[in-house]
Order: sequence, then structure tokens, then C-alpha cells
Amino acid sequence: SIVGQSLVVFEERLSEDDKQDALDSQAFAEAVVRRLPASSSQEQRYAAYNEALTALGWVTESYTRKTYDSKTLTLTMNEALLQVLQTVISAGSGNVLSLVASGFEKLKGDQAALKIVDSGSKSNQVVSFKAVPCIVAPGGGMAMVMGGLDVYSKDYNGNFLFFTFNTQGVHLFQAAGIRKFNKRAFDRKRQQVYGYIDAFGDGLFKKLAG
Repeated sequence: SIVGQSLVVFEERLSEDDKQDALDSQAFAEAVVRRLPASSSQEQRYAAYNEALTALGWVTESYTRKTYDSKTLTLTMNEALLQVLQTVISAGSGNVLSLVASGFEKLKGDQAALKIVDSGSKSNQVVSFKAVPCIVAPGGGMAMVMGGLDVYSKDYNGNFLFFTFNTQGVHLFQAAGIRKFNKRAFDRKRQQVYGYIDAFGDGLFKKLAG
């Protein structure tokens, strides 16, 4: 599923209720980011995204944002995001990468979704996108893994997820994290979350419909 500027995928073992709670959480966090001033930095956007998820009961177990060090001269966004995810998952969690890779393959054939993603991911000279696999956590419950990439380039010309670009002279930043879902905390704010998402969607519709 595409939610804002994120690809959200799910492990099969998660319940339908957990999947929906994760989608609602992601929609809320993306709406919070969309309401920031256009001049906001990427650091401010990630901070708002993280704070929104924390407020809903997603407990951060790890989070980093740093320069992305590419080992190759050419790269695609989807390949880079898989590499970023590898920095936060354990060696035995290869299924997480498979989930995301499969999600990208499905997205590649969905031109309508790609057009929406492409138009919304470009801000000034920054292209930003996240891959968010949700899995069954060790010991039970749900966990959210996040890998994000920001590409600062003047040569962006669309189709960024699968377009091969030269990494020389391009500034790349990565963000990665793991969060554990506190369902009880989310349940306490559930109706407020629905209200916020609905209000954001209504406002966006009115803006688009004129």
C-alpha cells in the first residue's frame, strides 16, 4: 500500500486489525508531515514523522539518520532503500527484504500509483521516500521497520524509484528505525486519529476540487 510518501507492506501473519492500525498510524504521521511549512528541512520532517508515531504508541527501539555511503557509482532508489533496511534488521530477517522487494515489484506495474508517488515525493531539489515493512515482533505483537532515503539532486526528472542515477556529486541521506506497537496506547487515541485523518483528507479534497 502507498501511504503518503511511503510503501507499506505487511507480513502475512499479522491480523487484519493490526494491518489497519499500522495503515492508520502511517496515514496520521504522513498527514502531520504534509501540514508542515514548505520551507521545513528534511530533519524537521523526519522529527515530525517520528513524534507523530510516538504519540500513537509506537515505541522507538532504534533510529538513525546519516549520510548514505554508496558503494557503487550508479544506483536506483528501490535498491538503496533495501540496503538501508539491511542496516537495522537482524541477519535472520531476510523475509523483511523479500516483503519490500515484492512490494516494489507490484508498484512497478501500477502506473497510477507511481504517478501519485512521483508527483508528491519531489520537494525543491530533494526526492524523499520510505519503505515501511510491518512484521510480527519477536515475542509477539507488531513491529514497524522503516528505511528512508533523501536524494538531493538538480537532475531529477521523474520515475525516481526505478530510475538509475549517478551517485557522483549527489548528496544522499538515509534514515532507518525500528518501532514496537503499543496497541493499548493507540486504542486510547483511536478516534482522535480517525478525526485527524478525515479532516486532512477533507481539506485535501477541497483543495483539489477547488
